[in-house]
Amino acid sequence: MVALADFQLPRALDPAAVRKRWGTVKQVLGLRRTEAPAPVRLEADLQALPPARLASLVPPIDWTPAARALDAAIGDWPAAEPPVRFLIGPPHASHADILRRWAVMHGALTVAAPAPGAVLAGGESWLAAWQAATQATGVHSPRCWVLPALERCYLRHANGLGLIRRLLWLALSGRLGPGLIGCDSWAWTYLQHVWDLPQVGAYTVQGFDGHRLTAHLANCADPDPDGRLPRFCNACSSTQVLPDLDQIARGDFTVSSQPKQLAARCRGNPGIARLYWQARLRVEPEDGRAAEAADDGAEARAPGDQNPAAGLAER
Repeated sequence: MVALADFQLPRALDPAAVRKRWGTVKQVLGLRRTEAPAPVRLEADLQALPPARLASLVPPIDWTPAARALDAAIGDWPAAEPPVRFLIGPPHASHADILRRWAVMHGALTVAAPAPGAVLAGGESWLAAWQAATQATGVHSPRCWVLPALERCYLRHANGLGLIRRLLWLALSGRLGPGLIGCDSWAWTYLQHVWDLPQVGAYTVQGFDGHRLTAHLANCADPDPDGRLPRFCNACSSTQVLPDLDQIARGDFTVSSQPKQLAARCRGNPGIARLYWQARLRVEPEDGRAAEAADDGAEARAPGDQNPAAGLAER
């Protein structure tokens, strides 16, 4: 968890640009063009994973650690100013889920977004109910609250911005008491043209680079019904894409090109990376080679580096 101003995108070389530069070097040096090796497994020969196995290999992200990281980032808040802090997240980064988990951890009031009709009507009754709910221990000691989805509190309509302006004025002036607001990054950009949103006190989940994404994907995969841990390999080259868990635990693993490219393509968003990764998972059909490898544990293969979200085939 970092301040919004400190967010950094993962860096990765564009493989197409690398190949183009290398082709230019070979042309200058007069080197012969080498043919790409034939893939170990064609993607057409791979099979889709059963839904249950797919869910165990790529389960939903547990955002509880992110909620704890947010807790550490805000420090001595709400004693410190400003009274309201923001958590900004791109699509599929689950900023709302993080805040709901934080609210459970601290017993904070979770404020549901108003219905579209209430937004168009100005939301006065919604705001009144919210203010009444925060006064749990008296006017001078309001209950801490969480608004997980600010992006659902306005409409891009002539009558759809009155509520958001009043809400931001009440919240930022401290009239609603201490609270945390979650907001989609696209909505945050739009709302900066509607209101002078603060940059201080705004946080976001740091983008996952290839190293963090590798560790996450390897750690989240569960063993198969026989207790064997999966092995993720490139379907074209048969090289291992993700390291073994003991290497992850020691922290001495090498990050392959695919997680680096996937992290860069998804702009460090682990939720988007998970969807790409899950969509490309494949399993090898049962054959003689699979039987020979049975003693080595479950094995998965990923297509070549041309597609950083390439699928996996599990033996």
